Amino acid sequence: MKTIKEPARDIPVRAEADVLVVGGGPAGIMAAEAAAGDGLRVMLVESRGFLGGNLTIGLPILGFLGRKGNQIIEGSAQRFIDRLRARGAASEHRPCKNHMSLTIIDEEEVKRTALEIMEEKGVEVLLYTFFADAIRKGDAVKGVVVESKAGREAILAKTVIDCTGDGDVAFRAGVECRKGDAEGGMQPPTLMFCMKGVDVQRLRDAIVGHPDVYDMDVMPPEQFRTGKFITVGLRTQIRQAQAAGYRIPVARTILITGLADDEIWVNMTRVSGVDSTRPESYTYGEIEGRKQIYEIARYLREFVPGFADARIEKVAPFMGIRESRVIVGRYVLTAEDIIACRRFGDAIAVAGYPVDIHHAKGGDCTMHFCDDSYDIPYRCLLPERVAGLLVAGRCSSMNHEAMASTRVMSTCMALGEAAGRAARLALKAGVQPASHAMARKMKNKFKIKHQPIPKMKQIEEPARRIPVRAEVDVLVVGAGPAGLMAAQAAALEKGTKVMLVESRGFLGGNMTIGLPLLGFLGRKGNVVIKGLPLQFVERLQEKGLATHHRACPLHVSLTMIDPEGTKHLAFQIIKECGIDLLMYAFATDVIMEGNTVKGVIIDSKKGREAILAKRVIDCTGDGDIAYRAGAPMNYGNEKGIPQPPTLMFSMRGVDSRKLRDAVADHPDVYDIDFIPNEFFRADDNCTFVGFRNQIKKAREAGYKLPVERTIFMTGMAPDEWWVNMSRVNGIDATDPAQYTQGEIICAEQNEEIVRYLKAYIPGFENAYVDRVAPFMGIRETRRIVGEYILTEDDIFNCARFDDVIAVASYPVDLHHPVGGDCSLYWCPDCYDIPYRCLIPQKIDGLIVAGRNVSMTHLALASARVMAPAMALGEAAGKAAALSVKENVELRDLDVRKLQESLKAEGVYFRE
Repeated sequence: MKTIKEPARDIPVRAEADVLVVGGGPAGIMAAEAAAGDGLRVMLVESRGFLGGNLTIGLPILGFLGRKGNQIIEGSAQRFIDRLRARGAASEHRPCKNHMSLTIIDEEEVKRTALEIMEEKGVEVLLYTFFADAIRKGDAVKGVVVESKAGREAILAKTVIDCTGDGDVAFRAGVECRKGDAEGGMQPPTLMFCMKGVDVQRLRDAIVGHPDVYDMDVMPPEQFRTGKFITVGLRTQIRQAQAAGYRIPVARTILITGLADDEIWVNMTRVSGVDSTRPESYTYGEIEGRKQIYEIARYLREFVPGFADARIEKVAPFMGIRESRVIVGRYVLTAEDIIACRRFGDAIAVAGYPVDIHHAKGGDCTMHFCDDSYDIPYRCLLPERVAGLLVAGRCSSMNHEAMASTRVMSTCMALGEAAGRAARLALKAGVQPASHAMARKMKNKFKIKHQPIPKMKQIEEPARRIPVRAEVDVLVVGAGPAGLMAAQAAALEKGTKVMLVESRGFLGGNMTIGLPLLGFLGRKGNVVIKGLPLQFVERLQEKGLATHHRACPLHVSLTMIDPEGTKHLAFQIIKECGIDLLMYAFATDVIMEGNTVKGVIIDSKKGREAILAKRVIDCTGDGDIAYRAGAPMNYGNEKGIPQPPTLMFSMRGVDSRKLRDAVADHPDVYDIDFIPNEFFRADDNCTFVGFRNQIKKAREAGYKLPVERTIFMTGMAPDEWWVNMSRVNGIDATDPAQYTQGEIICAEQNEEIVRYLKAYIPGFENAYVDRVAPFMGIRETRRIVGEYILTEDDIFNCARFDDVIAVASYPVDLHHPVGGDCSLYWCPDCYDIPYRCLIPQKIDGLIVAGRNVSMTHLALASARVMAPAMALGEAAGKAAALSVKENVELRDLDVRKLQESLKAEGVYFRE
């Protein structure tokens, strides 16, 4: 394999901790909580924008109870459930013949509760921070190297706990790891999804009343009469569907009741051969899983009672991985240990879930039960021959069959608690976690006297050769609104090899967080955003997944889109265009030759790799590639303060007719900014901006609300409204510590906002939170200094440019960097955006699209919204492909040829 040499460097030390937990899933949350307190500095690093891992993807927690009905998982795991139950966000532990017990949880409340616990315990959380490497000294792990938008940094720690699920830290530290069965076959992953509008009572009646028709594996039909349940069966219906031509990847229908009465989570996608430690394989799994979802939903509506009118409501933010790496530890737990209900002198957890092996091929499953419960020894958390490291969760030391039992979340939570407690005890005793004395000390209670670690400013990372994963014509980094259009536009130029890299497990960026698309129409009502962006929306509209472009006095126009439908369509387009897609890959550095960008370096669970490209398009939103390349950048306003971010959430159960009529009939009570109240009476898409009187009253009553106006907008369902009211001033989204704090503060704000809406806004009295966006919506961070800087005067004067590549009309919509209000300024018609805004000064081989292009703070407040961002992405993609074809630098491209090519795709330019 071709490689490039990466030179040695000094990297800054972000922090020095006593205990560092890597991975914020079920095991990681418990590990951090158990390690914290008594003066220890504990840190938790998580690559996503929330905590909870598989607790957030719609799965129930299995195995809190044992075979005999007694509770065997207690401690921190049970206290976590107790907190959820206090909020109505978790069910009881219901005994189940197949799964021992099931506990239904609310995925959004899990995220909120996890962050609260970390704050209470004093755990320092870093979200959006990707583990990249282990720091070793001899045979001991001394910390980790992380990557984020802030760059490459080190975190030093006395003890590291690997809760990554894939054994990433252990693997990088040189611990022996294994995957799968004797032939390397691993249990396939699942992409969970939720259907709403299910007649659950009809489903119950069918199973109970006609067991000869609706067959169940193991579980008696009476179990389904009342209470929460999991169906595992309906094999007859699967066979009938397959005979009718349906492509169903499993042999059994697995359905799980949600907390809402009409909600069912579906566990039926299976993608064999996926290896979550290889980003190309994980990407394939996500794409294939989404294809399967729509076929499975079709099957359920046709063959399973109660689903006739159901719709896909939510899709999990990532695939649930059943199996990847496991360490070879001081002891390897086996299926024989489980079946024999084996006891161990160094037991640190008890489990009772069966050996539940989802076949690597074929779509079926085999289960083996123990008669009672079994012990898991402490030695399963200890890697062989590597000190300073504990491993908890499904990557602990188990063989393939045993891991099919221990992988469930209740057991992982127990292992996480044990690992965190072990780290505390070891530090107290001044010994390594692997010392012989630790098994006895695990039962002690103690207090730890904190001993500060000497401060260390930098560590030296040696030079290395890293493999070249791919060489392409055009590389697009970031798959949000701009990135999707850029990749598609480049690929449509015949013969162009295009690759798209995205750090998340889905495509669409801000199009997936509940926001409407603003600004497709101009002030005069004409469509000004055409070309590929308009085609994208039209394809959504054909499927009933987007509304029409409704003219709006405030936002010029708004178009509602379905977040999950957007993700699915994005994957379809990428496949149609032959684009090489790589998800779960984080772009961490650039490859430079003089002042020319020649590619990027990525980090993933597979390791550090290079992608070489003739042209790179930076669609990261934060100008990450341009910044790493040394391009001049601006940030925020004249004081360096950006517009604040928002964490969107949706509420269901809203009486929309009551809301609309109250606003239309009582404008003296329910004040709305700019828009006539009668505008809202019709059952049409809209955004409410106002209710300042209600905000004022709520504040007088003691409510702490971060904004001056109430802002919410229609969803795709009649009773659904998305809320845009959280604001955190001064957050720098390029710093993971600040980004993390933003997520935490927004979650706290949203709790208060919900309370306010239910108390003061008509129609919200019985509403409930249904979805929370997977990440905060960032309005502003870095912007390049390009060959031209678009100004607010250009916008207000409806400026025209000879090198125009997009036209926009959205107002300057400035969310104040300080305070919770907003100012809007309109142009009379529309304005041009010149090509030069996409070209960074001093850097070749690179073009930029999206909200990180060259504009002033105020101009960006207009061009940042998604419709213009999509248009800029299309222009950048087309320019990159043409510059490769013409063999000219991007800044030297004949813009007239670019404009003609864009016109051929339907892009709008003024005459």
